[in-house]
Amino acid sequence: MISEASPSKKTSAIDDVVVADAVNLLFQYLGNLLYNPESATLNVEELPEVFRELGSGLEFFAHTLIELRKFAAELGKGNLSVKPPSAENELSSPLKSLHASLRHLTWQSQQVAKGDYKQKVDFMGEFADAFNTMTYQLDERREALLNEIALSRRKTLALEQNIVLFKAITERISQWIMVLDRAGGVPLFVNNSARGMMENSPGLAEKLSNWLQERMTGAAGGDESRDTEYIEFEIEGAIWYLSVVRYPLSWLNHDAMVFMIADMSEEHKYIQELESVAYQDALTHVNSRHYGMRTLHTW
Repeated sequence: MISEASPSKKTSAIDDVVVADAVNLLFQYLGNLLYNPESATLNVEELPEVFRELGSGLEFFAHTLIELRKFAAELGKGNLSVKPPSAENELSSPLKSLHASLRHLTWQSQQVAKGDYKQKVDFMGEFADAFNTMTYQLDERREALLNEIALSRRKTLALEQNIVLFKAITERISQWIMVLDRAGGVPLFVNNSARGMMENSPGLAEKLSNWLQERMTGAAGGDESRDTEYIEFEIEGAIWYLSVVRYPLSWLNHDAMVFMIADMSEEHKYIQELESVAYQDALTHVNSRHYGMRTLHTW
């Protein structure tokens, strides 16, 4: 019995040493995988036969882990074009799902940049809430901006139509229209009739300009409450009778005054002729009784 027991104990002791060495080798390999995976190596043939299958499994695990670490590192850099690990790599399944989600989110962000604010995210928790809130606000702002643009276009169109109408009226009427800056008396607008008067009658234009400047500064009885005034100028022996209508307004951000001037010279001359006929006897050229009564009433 003793002689049979001794060899058994010796064999058991040798097996324990081999097992311990194999376990140490495998643990060292696992440590390298965790902290220095690129330099981790394992020679399966050096392992006892009973550990070789485990060693091969650890090598596959090492390959899977290294592949996972590289994939995670690229994702950490924001490289979404990196090729995902193989389908056999089950460890990387969560990261592959994240990778697919990030790629889809990138596409959605590109659509939002193109103006598609209907994009919604139903994953990634708080980020999804923030993204959806952002797209909703952008959509609201776009709608508000489009409404403002439409309103601005309508106002612009109305303004253009008013300008066309204004030009059609002011450039064709016979009255002289002038818009002057009240601060310095600088002309802001002069219609065709007024320009023609200035070119053809420079003397009248000068006197009229001086009179307008007096009205602009409030001198010579320039009371703004008076809407219409009648003035008389003598230019080189000719008498000009003018009717002037004026009123203040804002013109292109200027505090301005509009003057609408009508030449009443012919009308005044005609009225004088009518008065001469009405107040004088055609045969004797003596003032009539009606003229005398009118004069007495005036006195």
